[in-house]
Amino acid sequence: MCLLGFDIVRRIQKDQSEWGTSSWLLVMVRADMYREKPFVLRRQDLDITVLPTKNLTELRTIPNSKLHRGKANFMGDKSAMNTLWSHSEVPIKAISENRNDQMGKHLEAVIKQLDDALEMEVPDSEEKVTNNSTGWTCIDVQLMIQNLLARLVGKIIVGKPACRSPEWMDLAEHFTEGSVTVSIIMRLAPKWMHPLLTEVIPQRQRLRKRHQGIFNITDPCVARHEEVKSKIKQGLEAEEEDNIVAWIEFLIENAFISDNARKPDIGRNSHNYGVLG
Repeated sequence: MCLLGFDIVRRIQKDQSEWGTSSWLLVMVRADMYREKPFVLRRQDLDITVLPTKNLTELRTIPNSKLHRGKANFMGDKSAMNTLWSHSEVPIKAISENRNDQMGKHLEAVIKQLDDALEMEVPDSEEKVTNNSTGWTCIDVQLMIQNLLARLVGKIIVGKPACRSPEWMDLAEHFTEGSVTVSIIMRLAPKWMHPLLTEVIPQRQRLRKRHQGIFNITDPCVARHEEVKSKIKQGLEAEEEDNIVAWIEFLIENAFISDNARKPDIGRNSHNYGVLG
């Protein structure tokens, strides 16, 4: 029994160590081995149970209180940033409620933003050509598309003028990249090491710095929302911004009013919205 127990522990440790170097191979081998049966992938921080597609119908019936996408995603990192976007269904609900029968309006706004973004991101060959007899201009297509998408997505998330700000462009370019890098590093280590790694990993420090910088993006959005709300109360004409931050603000305010609960300080917690970047 002792030898059997030692062998099981050794195999578990072997699987955990191999996850960091050949995770894709482990997934492919296990999927081919078990096919239509559940199997477990062992990582340093937590184990992952992979279910076959035949279980999808059953999984859809499980309530969020038992199977929550945000909680599941951050289970391995006990020091993860607990944000409104990752640990709450509020943003998804806000998007769903403002998506129905309004796709045409949102598409029109995105097309207009695309025209502005093209002027800023796509170079004019006549202006860029220098000492080039062929008349061709060299561009970084990947960077250009990335910046175009950042401006288009920013229009829907934070609206104007935030979607054009350097802070938003930096966030859109680096925040997701930093988050993925940190998550990969953290998942190579056991859970008990996460609090220590959080303090020493340079990528995590840069991520925190950008996270704090989100105030510069969302606080003006929140201030404009409060200004519009104040004008409406005074009977003045005012148009609410049509972006995700405003939708979330409206949803949270109505939820707390209906529950007679104290509304949180959304202004100083608005950085939670920025995790969308």
